[in-house]
This record gives sequence, structure tokens and C-alpha cells, in this order.
Amino acid sequence: EQEKNHGASEDQQQEIGCDQQDQQRDGDQHDAQQQAEEQQQHGSQLAMIEHRLQVNDHRLAKFFFRLQRLAHYLLDLQDRICNALSAIDGSPFREDAWDRPGGGGGRSRVLEEGAVFEKAGINFSKVYGKGLPPSATAQRPELAGRDFEAMGVSLVIHPRNPYVPTSHANVRFFIARKPDADPVWWFGGGFDLTPYYGFEED
Repeated sequence: EQEKNHGASEDQQQEIGCDQQDQQRDGDQHDAQQQAEEQQQHGSQLAMIEHRLQVNDHRLAKFFFRLQRLAHYLLDLQDRICNALSAIDGSPFREDAWDRPGGGGGRSRVLEEGAVFEKAGINFSKVYGKGLPPSATAQRPELAGRDFEAMGVSLVIHPRNPYVPTSHANVRFFIARKPDADPVWWFGGGFDLTPYYGFEED
């Protein structure tokens, strides 16, 4: 009887192993199919961008496509941060979508008088314009006369608990362009915690 039980146990382990292999194979096939669909979708979007911009330069279209993907990533980042904070606090964010007269816009989200957070603001912006102001080109003269585009996510979080620091953070992307010249671009940002009470061990 022990031998039968041992044999049954081995059969069960083999069956479990086969099921895991099948699941792994199904997962790999799903990932491959999803990747192929994404590549096809990206190709269609690139073609659409080329048509809209009336350019035959695939490299330029690919560049604009990457800017679109970056904007989508930052919007998703704002969503994920807001959802995580709402889940902690139990309160929703209020959204205010806005437009910038000179070009672009954004969406500001605020949570006020929550159970955990006295106030939290998570903002997304994507703005662009013609020519940078002198203050922006004083230290970077190569940017003079260029069109610009900037996008990013910023946040300020004030918790109710005085032993929890206030949080400030932002991540941003900036690019300056002009005809017949390579674009100048960079990422920037930072994160800091401002404690109400200082502890030497921290």
C-alpha cells in the first residue's frame, strides 16, 4: 500500500510538472503574440505620424512616436500614484484639466482633508511653444531660437501624521528643436522629504 501511495505521489508530481510546463508554454505564446501585436500597432502609429506630419523621414516619425509613448507613460504614472494614495487614504482625487494659452496643457489632481493625507497634489503637464525666454537661454546659448516642449509629473504630499515627512518630487523631460539641427534634450527631476521633527538616528 505504501508503494502504491508512493507511486501515486510520483504520478501527481509528474502531472503537476506537466501542468506547469503547459502554463509556461501558454504564457510564452501569449507574450510572443502580445509583442507581435504591439509591434504591429507601433508600425501603424508610426505610419500615421508620418502622414500627419507630411514627412517621409522614418527616423523623425519614430522620434515623435517616442515622445507620444513618453507622454502616455507619464500619464499612467500619475494614474498609478493617485490610485495608490487613494487606496491608502480612502478618499478620491479631484481632477482639473487645463489648457496653456501658449500651447499644451495638463491635468491637476488634488486630494484634500483625507483620513491619512491633509492634502496631496499630483500634477501632469505637457507644454510647448515657439522660442525660449532669455532667462532660459542665458546659461545655454545654443538653445536660443529653438522651439521647445516639456512634460512631466510633479507631486506634493502633506500627511496628517507630523512624524511622517512631507514629500516633494518631480520627473520631467525637456527638448528644444530647430530646423537642420539635432535636438537638445534631457531628463531631470528629484525627490526630497521634509521632516517636521528631526531625529539624529535618521
